[in-house]
Amino acid sequence: FVIHDDLDLELGTYKIQFGIGPKVHNGLLSIYESLGTDRFWHVRVGIDGRGGSRNISGSDYVLGKFSPKQKKIILEINNKIIADLKKLI
Repeated sequence: FVIHDDLDLELGTYKIQFGIGPKVHNGLLSIYESLGTDRFWHVRVGIDGRGGSRNISGSDYVLGKFSPKQKKIILEINNKIIADLKKLI
């Protein structure tokens, strides 16, 4: 399993999928190149908390810091993700 942030998903959501990841993600591109494949489980954790506002570019947003409220949302979904992963193992 590779767990990664995904700007295509709203903050507080996630998807567990095989062989499907975001279109552009530098960290994943490195993994694809190293493994020679994209055929592995992706845990896509939504981080888009811009609320429809696109005043901040995706790259600036991804590299920025989460607010305390956003951190709380991410921490809350961690247990859900872990429970779902245990079902797959």
